[in-house]
Amino acid sequence: MAYSDFGDWWFNFRPSKTSHCYVSTSKRLIAGLCITGRPGPEPVLRISWGARTNSLFPDLDPKLLEILPARRKGAVALVPGRGALYNPRLRRCYAVRNGIPVMLVDEATWSTTLNTSGSLAGPKPKASDPPLGTDPSSGGSSGIPQQTRPMDLLDGVIRSYDWGSTTALSDFRGVEPSGQPEAEFWFGAHRSGPSPFRADGRSATSLEMPFLVKVLAVDRPLSLQVHPDEATASDGCRREDVAGVLVDDPRRCFPDGRAKPEAVCAVGQFETLCGFRPIPEALEMAAMSNLPERVLGPLRSGDWSTAVASALAAPPEEVAAVTAAAEAGDGPVAGLVGRLAALHHGDPALLLVPLLRHHVLDDGDLLYVAPGVLHAHLSGLAVEVMADSDDVVRAGLTSKFVDPMVLVGLLRPERLVDVEMATGSVHRYDLEVNDIVLRRLSGTGLDVEVGGSGGPELLLCTDGSASVRSGDGRYDLVALRGEAVWIGPEDGLMDLQVDGTVHWVACRDLGCHAR
Repeated sequence: MAYSDFGDWWFNFRPSKTSHCYVSTSKRLIAGLCITGRPGPEPVLRISWGARTNSLFPDLDPKLLEILPARRKGAVALVPGRGALYNPRLRRCYAVRNGIPVMLVDEATWSTTLNTSGSLAGPKPKASDPPLGTDPSSGGSSGIPQQTRPMDLLDGVIRSYDWGSTTALSDFRGVEPSGQPEAEFWFGAHRSGPSPFRADGRSATSLEMPFLVKVLAVDRPLSLQVHPDEATASDGCRREDVAGVLVDDPRRCFPDGRAKPEAVCAVGQFETLCGFRPIPEALEMAAMSNLPERVLGPLRSGDWSTAVASALAAPPEEVAAVTAAAEAGDGPVAGLVGRLAALHHGDPALLLVPLLRHHVLDDGDLLYVAPGVLHAHLSGLAVEVMADSDDVVRAGLTSKFVDPMVLVGLLRPERLVDVEMATGSVHRYDLEVNDIVLRRLSGTGLDVEVGGSGGPELLLCTDGSASVRSGDGRYDLVALRGEAVWIGPEDGLMDLQVDGTVHWVACRDLGCHAR
């Protein structure tokens, strides 16, 4: 079959190393299928979204499938359940009649579904509307009546830092690697990287996204850091304003003046240093690591602040002694100190590594990082949910600005950090905050009610797919891995179907009703 054979078009969308998806307009219908594993003569085929959408295509015959190259320039993607082909570059949909794309419509204006006869269901254009098929890119109207969508896809924003991975986030999003280290994938309204809505490209506001959700891709260890509580952040912001430190100055620690509690939920395996060890255990690790008496003495008396301040003020010879002990020793602590010393030779913050708890999280495990908890993420992929703040104070293990004395004043060493494991197909995490609720939904054919909380909600798909249908059945959206659905404060209850894993973030908890 040639690509020019418009009687049976195939388009590849959302490809990745292990999944190749295609759509076809053959037999007067559109269908999306997923070919898992490497393309070959006998691929494994399955419908790429749930049974609700499958019911639209009862006559689909897998024998009609053909495998095309995994990637094609200018590929057109399907918006499942809406009877349209989506061009992500133009952000436009091609509506379909009798299996043929016949008109260009604006994505935000017409929600449609394709019935089994191949015709479009949904509101019909008015007689007064401009002719169908008018190309909006040429200045004309699509001719499709405007409707207000109760939900929308929210596009993430990539943040590049030197500790990021060159492949993890591109694999997560199903796109070609950029060749640059991509560290964070933001969903939120923070001024450093506000997310655009898919329908019209408009940036989210703080009222629409009062929390910030990130996907972290850690290839090299992050800095050793703490986040402030509300009072400290507000006071620090005022002091920096008075001192004339600009908001985008790299020396600025409190650009937002807001607390930053955060939770880190592993996607696969994730490694981090977080929170201090109990003092008896910390003393044992300190002795094994050849920490100087300037640190051991205060630690014996339970004076964490003095111990940390002394470690961060250690002269080069004491740092060298700790590094040498790590190189000569064995065990996980020695290995970790040696690994970090190779990246940050001579950094006094290395003396704090033996005192911190080392966590290796499995998929779905969560750490709640309260303000004042010293931490440094080391490797892996994770979803991070936090207040809409970027305030941070660093102690070391970084090329960025550090402020050890301010950090010591923020420490809450008494906080013992424990790992929370997800249990069951629907799990609500304990975040110790009142205005952020996080649930992990995982399974096949899992039906859950979402929306109706009176505040914004975000559904981030981290594996498989998730389809959302409005309560009146008029609107459908499907999010694949790496995509997020935003639900507005005024929206009512909606039906979410999960075939994979979704992280559901909300401002209020009205319970969870799975069916």
